[in-house]
Order: sequence, then C-alpha cells, then structure tokens
Amino acid sequence: MNVRVVVVAIVVAALAAWAWNAYDTPAVAPQAGVGSVSAPAGGTSGVFNGAAATPPIATKSNGSVSGGPLVPVKLTLAGELAVARNYRELYDRLANTSEGQTPEGQYVLYRILRACANVTDRRGRPPSRPVSEEQRETYINTIADRDPAREKRLAAFEAINEDKCVGVAGVVTTEAELAQRLANAAAAGSPAAKALQVEQEMWAGRRANASTVRGGPTLNDGQIEALRTSLASKDPEALLSAGRILANNFRDISIRIGPDQMPVESRALTNALQLAACDFGYPCGDNNSRILNGCAFHGHCEAGNLRDYLAYYAASPHDAMLQDQYRQVIRNAIATGDWSALSFVRGPVPNFPRRTFGN
Repeated sequence: MNVRVVVVAIVVAALAAWAWNAYDTPAVAPQAGVGSVSAPAGGTSGVFNGAAATPPIATKSNGSVSGGPLVPVKLTLAGELAVARNYRELYDRLANTSEGQTPEGQYVLYRILRACANVTDRRGRPPSRPVSEEQRETYINTIADRDPAREKRLAAFEAINEDKCVGVAGVVTTEAELAQRLANAAAAGSPAAKALQVEQEMWAGRRANASTVRGGPTLNDGQIEALRTSLASKDPEALLSAGRILANNFRDISIRIGPDQMPVESRALTNALQLAACDFGYPCGDNNSRILNGCAFHGHCEAGNLRDYLAYYAASPHDAMLQDQYRQVIRNAIATGDWSALSFVRGPVPNFPRRTFGN
C-alpha cells in the first residue's frame, strides 16, 4: 500500500477520534461567579468566550446533554406530565391525595384540568383535540412513499396526536376554580406556577391596553423579580415558561446579557433556557415534543435528544454559539445568585422595520 495513503488514513482516524471524544466531553461546570464569563482579549465583542458551535449530529449522539443524562432516573411530576401518553393515571394519583397537595402536585393538576376538563365558562380557544381520521389521512398522503423517514414521521405524528385526556375530559370545572388552583400552587411555592402566573398576567395586561398602547407586552418590576426567583429555583418548568416570556419583543424593556451587556437574540435565549431545563431534569430525549413535531412535520427525525436537535436542525452556527453562551450565563447566575449578567433595561427599544422577501 502507498505510504502516503497509510499516513493520510492514520491522520483522518486520529481527527475522527478527537472529534468523537470532544463532543462527548461534559461542558464546563458553572464557575464561582458570573464575572468568570468574559469577552475575548482585545475588544468588546458580543461573543463571550469564542467557543465553537456544537458539532453536528453526525459526530455523535449518545443521548446526553453536556455529559449528563437527558432523562433522570426519577422524573419530577411535571416531567412525568411532559411525557405521559395519557393523563388519567397521573390525575387519579394526584386528585384528593397528599401528593396532589404539594406545590408541584397542585401545579400539575392545574395543567391537566386546563388541558382536558370541561370548563363551563371557558374563555378563549379550547385546547386542541386529537386529529380526525380525515385529517390523519390528509397528513399521511403528504408523506411520499419513498421518504426514508416515512415510518418515523408517521410514528411521531401519532405520538403528537394521542388523546391524552381520555378519562379526564368529563371532569367539570370553571375558570375561577382553575385560577384558584394556579394561585394556590404559586402561594405554596411552585416556581413553575409563579412563572406561569407572570406569563398570564403579561398577556392580560397587553390585552387590556391594546387599544391605547402600541407595541408588544411589558413586565412590571414585581413580575421581573418573580421571573428571576423562578429561574433561580432550577425548576425545569419555570425555565421553559421564562423562555416563552423572554422570547417576546417588549415595548419598553431591553434584555441584556453577558459582560458587555449586549442585547439578547431571543431565539438563542429561548433555546438556551430549554437546554437549561434539560440540565435540571426536564425530559429531553427522543420523546420531547419539539423533536416529535420536527420529525412529523419537517422530516427532522435523526436527533436522539434536544441538544442534538437544536444543533443540527434548529440553529445556525451563530445561534448555536450564542445559545451555549447564554446557557452558561444562566447556569452561573443560578449557581451564584448573581443575576447582573442578565439584566432588564427599561426604556425605549429599537423599532426595527419588518423585513420582506428579497431584502
């Protein structure tokens, strides 16, 4: 065999082994303080530490996030709810029991009843129900027979559209009773309930002022503090709610992050908070709802966990770099209690023009 070919093969194998091991290396643990995240020497860049973006899925997918298990041995109640195929068993376990009276138990009961119960005075749109046979057939006909991901896509579609409310849909309640359940959970100390209250209050305020105030929603100082408290709790559900809240374009608040206090990019921040939720125990394996939706409707079916899904399908190299940096800032703030690297600046915000195709 040609000596040059042998040498090239050895070098390629060595690089492949290095890439494999590098991807499996756990992320750096949170440092002693937020100040440990710093800009590169020689300038004030929005890039905190110059870290490379996460390698694509083809490198390695071992079902872990930063070296830790995506699904802990024992899920939280909210984690059980996230992956439950039917809510009846969980509802029966919590209704009128001591477990159901815990802060998390009350929050999960609220979520089940909000999704499934017969709310006699329901305001707004009812929760979506499983698709009809006609809708299922329409979907199936959109998937080409030769699509290599056809079976995975059909399985993901069925998983998304399982009727999780069988056995619970007959429970009768009211909007006032639901609101009281959520308030009780928040008062008892559920960080997820507190974050969800902030989200509901934010949108209620936006609706109330829609005729007189232009622009997006806003948060008052108390809501911002409640949001910080919920984030600091490490509660995965609270982190997910925070991701939804902070993804909005606020009419009078800019969110700044990092040592240079750069304005956040909302998509990267939302992804970072989802990954932080994975870090703290949210189920982020291949039954995660975002992965199932991506597989069913876009054919993105090769990710075994949410980190791989975001890195390979949902983020540009720039976004991937930012979301890892944001995630580290959030983890540092949670570990130290110092939230100075994630600040809310009240005042005028840039009014960027909408883009149109071709611009």
